[in-house]
Amino acid sequence: MSNETRTRRERRAAERAAGRAAPRATVPANGLDRRPSDTTLLTAGAIAAGVILVAVMLLINGQKSANGPANASYVIPPAPAAALMHDHSLGDPAAPVKIDLWADFQCPICDQFYTDIEPRLRSTFITTGVLQVTYHDLAFLGPESKDAAIASRVSEAIGPGFWPYHDALYANQGTENSGTFSRPHLADIAVALGMDRQAFLTAMDDPTYAAAVQAQAALGSSLGIDSTPTLVIAGQIYSGLPDWTQLSALIEQLASAAPSP
Repeated sequence: MSNETRTRRERRAAERAAGRAAPRATVPANGLDRRPSDTTLLTAGAIAAGVILVAVMLLINGQKSANGPANASYVIPPAPAAALMHDHSLGDPAAPVKIDLWADFQCPICDQFYTDIEPRLRSTFITTGVLQVTYHDLAFLGPESKDAAIASRVSEAIGPGFWPYHDALYANQGTENSGTFSRPHLADIAVALGMDRQAFLTAMDDPTYAAAVQAQAALGSSLGIDSTPTLVIAGQIYSGLPDWTQLSALIEQLASAAPSP
């Protein structure tokens, strides 16, 4: 064998060895190369940076909320007519039909009652003098339920009244015990309703209000009320979200059967 032939074979062997050692790109069976491109990597990096930024902003906002007014807007519904508000009752005290409503400010079904049923009760029966509704606390869903109930009583004592705060709480309801009804946020709502923040927070610490909320819960328990919303109408207990057609028919029936004033 000549030196030239041996050199060619050695060169080819070296080329084959180099080919076996070189890494080869893997293509999936569907023909799409799913390896991350530079653009994908850049996008992932941007998303990660955005997540970090959002987390930092949430932390900052949380610190602000704990120390002062939160950077959040609150829905403040128009207040009921002053002539209709009587402490925890809404409507003419001489109305022929009375409903006792047991509810929790964090209860999502109570929020449905506030959104779907209560406006029709107000426009159809309360403003016409047929019905008076009295709200009772059954604050059993956690500490924010109790604080919200206390806050509504503080508003009754030093603010525009129970019902404006009641409406604002349901209009701004969030996830249970998630901080939506933390004391700083309850104070934000109070400020939006025209109350002094520090006076409100000071009153929140008055044990009288907490005792009143606890007493209401005990009363509800003694009556056998263990869920919200619960309506007591003419001595009968109706648990859960009522059907409007049936409820309005019952109110009309009771009103027509009531003696004339």
